[in-house]
Amino acid sequence: MAQRRRALPSKWSAAENERLRRAVKLHGEPQWKLIAVTVGTRNHSQCLHRWRTVLRPGLAKGPWTAAEDEMLTNLVRQGDISNWGDVAAVITTRTCKQWPRAVAAPPESR
Repeated sequence: MAQRRRALPSKWSAAENERLRRAVKLHGEPQWKLIAVTVGTRNHSQCLHRWRTVLRPGLAKGPWTAAEDEMLTNLVRQGDISNWGDVAAVITTRTCKQWPRAVAAPPESR
C-alpha cells in the first residue's frame, strides 16, 4: 500500500491573511470550518492557528513590557496558574507559546 504524502507547508500570502481577517469578521471566531471555506486555500486548523498566533488584534509580538512582567510575576506568586494556557487566558496580549520564553529570559533581555 502506498503511503500518502503530506503537503509541504507554504507561507501565508498577504492575500490569504486579508481573506482570513475578512472571514473572521464575517463569520466569527467559533466558525473555523466556515472560515476555511471562505479563505479557500487553508483548512480550519490552519486558519485557527494563524488567527490566534499571528493575526489576532491586540496580540503583542515585540519586547516584553514591564506591565507584562509584573502580571506574570503576580500570577506565579499567587499560585493561580497550573499551565501556560492559564497564563495566556489572563494575559491576552501574548500566546501560550510565548510564555515559556518569558520565564527563561531575564526581564532586562526581553
